[in-house]
Amino acid sequence: MNVVSVNDAEKSILVMYGGAYSGTYSVKIRHSTYGLVDGDVLTMTVGSHVESYSPNVGSVYGGTLLTIKGTNWDPEIITNNPVSVVFNGALGAMPCYVLTTAVDQITCRLKQLSEAEKKENNKVGKVVVFLKTSEEAACENPKCDFTFTETVPEVSSVEKEWDAQNNVWTIKVSGTGFTGTTDTTSLEINGVA
Repeated sequence: MNVVSVNDAEKSILVMYGGAYSGTYSVKIRHSTYGLVDGDVLTMTVGSHVESYSPNVGSVYGGTLLTIKGTNWDPEIITNNPVSVVFNGALGAMPCYVLTTAVDQITCRLKQLSEAEKKENNKVGKVVVFLKTSEEAACENPKCDFTFTETVPEVSSVEKEWDAQNNVWTIKVSGTGFTGTTDTTSLEINGVA
């Protein structure tokens, strides 16, 4: 636990306690000059929950970027707060690879699936954020459902074009059903963006 600030005038202490297991904790305060402060009645209740997430529908081929808002996430991206879309308990769970994490928001990208692995149309899973890899965060939305859909953009052609003005090759992707902006859309070739 990290003490972030102490305000002597208001007699308050701000503590960051991200990623803690849910529960009620007893609090002990030790002052460098006076020693242990009487804290027999001091407790802190910690909980974590998903407040919202978007989108709640994504491609049967995976790859959807999820933004999950909530409380008490651990900002340690490597080991804590893994995210999955689960179907029947842990069986067949689909990982959502965490890209960014903060105490109140996580972004992750669902695993990309091959044709053989793709989910069936309208298959529904539950978005689960785990605390310290073992405890599920509570979900404020009913069930935190995520639905896989085959109603996705269709590509009709991919063409390379030479941009003489900028002296670079560009790739033109044509098709139907494209939405979003250059900030929300990405193109990868052999796994390279």
